[in-house]
Amino acid sequence: DLVEQVAEAIGPGITKKDCALVVDGFLNAVKLALSNGENIEIRGFGTFKVRKRKTRMARNPRTGDPVEVKIGARCAEGCDLRGAPVEVVAASGGTLVRGVLGEGVWMGSEALYWTRVEVPAPEGEGRASWEARLPSGRHGTACLPHAASGAAFGTMVASPPGHLLTVEVLESGAGLPVPGAAVSLGIYRGWTDETGRAMLAVGAGTYELVVWKAGYEVPTTTLAVSGDLTLRVGAEPLPDTSEWEDD
Repeated sequence: DLVEQVAEAIGPGITKKDCALVVDGFLNAVKLALSNGENIEIRGFGTFKVRKRKTRMARNPRTGDPVEVKIGARCAEGCDLRGAPVEVVAASGGTLVRGVLGEGVWMGSEALYWTRVEVPAPEGEGRASWEARLPSGRHGTACLPHAASGAAFGTMVASPPGHLLTVEVLESGAGLPVPGAAVSLGIYRGWTDETGRAMLAVGAGTYELVVWKAGYEVPTTTLAVSGDLTLRVGAEPLPDTSEWEDD
């Protein structure tokens, strides 16, 4: 018990009751400061602060399937957050799913407790924004009460990739293949091979085709995909300015 440890450390000069008042007063002050967005620094000990962590983008290839996401929380002072409640909230404010942080910490971390939850995918295609939250309060065997914290993340829902898009990138004028060019069509990504070709499995729809490689200029193209498609793209070499000198 924290009160007993503090009383033992101080010695006979303080009663356990008085020690409990001091400890509770300190914890309440920390909780109030954190809930107000403030940090507390105790020299020689550490800093109490709320830290938000970004989560990665989850992608769902089929509308309606649940999206599995990992939610983690960490106390700056290494508190034990096992069993702490977490939830995923929609942009509208409604709670989509609830979970509980697990027993173990994330590999390679000291106190990042985490869990998996399955979030229902949006009904239609496109990008959706959610928020993972850790409510305020004392959780599990945590050493301190914690202020509420949250982190925004998103998901992308797309049609099954039922069509094959072949993009051939050639140097304008010379007609030589351009290998190693990045090709993106919405959420779909690929790279050209030694022949200048990139093959992407994509869903039906209208997209912006973006091709990029250092040293080349390629205009963005609007592309409607309703079946298998082969497209040739010209890449204009940019002038080499490395040897330019000022007059």
